[in-house]
Amino acid sequence: YAFHLCLNLEEIELPDSLEEISKSMLDNCIKLRAIKLPKNLKYIRSYAFARCTSLTSISNLPTSLQSVGLSVCVHDPVEDKFNNMVRNHHCTVEKIYY
Repeated sequence: YAFHLCLNLEEIELPDSLEEISKSMLDNCIKLRAIKLPKNLKYIRSYAFARCTSLTSISNLPTSLQSVGLSVCVHDPVEDKFNNMVRNHHCTVEKIYY
């Protein structure tokens, strides 16, 4: 929940050393437009970018990514694009919300 409900957050640069994006980390950041994923990222937890209604750009998934939680981009303009990237990446999609 690190940036949960940061209503005026428009951009964020996550450090390449970050290995996990926690559950609901950027949930409801309604002005967030773009996310560049860190190149050492291993885990994206459930609802990480949920309800970011201005989100129109998300970088390619890093090769280090191992698993993705459920509903990461639910109710976002990039939801379908993100889900397609996950399918093509062949990482594990978690069956539980955490």
